[in-house]
Amino acid sequence: KTRSMAQQSAFVASNVECLNLAKSKNPISTGVGFLDHMVDQFNSHAQIGVALSVSLATNGHAGSNENRFAESDQSQLLPLVGTELGKKFLEILESKSIPVGAESRFCCPLDEALIECRLKRCHGSGSLVGFTLAPYGIYPRGIGRSKIGSMQTEHVKGFLQALA
Repeated sequence: KTRSMAQQSAFVASNVECLNLAKSKNPISTGVGFLDHMVDQFNSHAQIGVALSVSLATNGHAGSNENRFAESDQSQLLPLVGTELGKKFLEILESKSIPVGAESRFCCPLDEALIECRLKRCHGSGSLVGFTLAPYGIYPRGIGRSKIGSMQTEHVKGFLQALA
């Protein structure tokens, strides 16, 4: 079980955890409904017990626990969530006794997206363990929705890049 707190600009991500459980007892509360749903899919599909809360920062500490943030905040909020989850996923991968060269693949067709993920355990330098996740994305302009609920889809790319 791992927890952390990180700050990016005006936001604080707290109680970030990834457990070796099917689902965390703690909530996912980013302030953006569809982003909560996206993060919760790690619970459903990877069964790693993701939980996190995002709030407005007050003097560098978690402050207002707003349930929703302005759409203009999403350009900062989505990469913060992606960065924190990416750190926790790496901790999970590094903590397991996975042989060098082992590879895992995942594919999930969704309504308006095809998600493919490939992880491969690589040789590390010294005692460090390295994993590769080769991110790519095709984000055609003017095609598809500009928003899903209150989430602006233009910021999904920043979330995924930060996650990787």
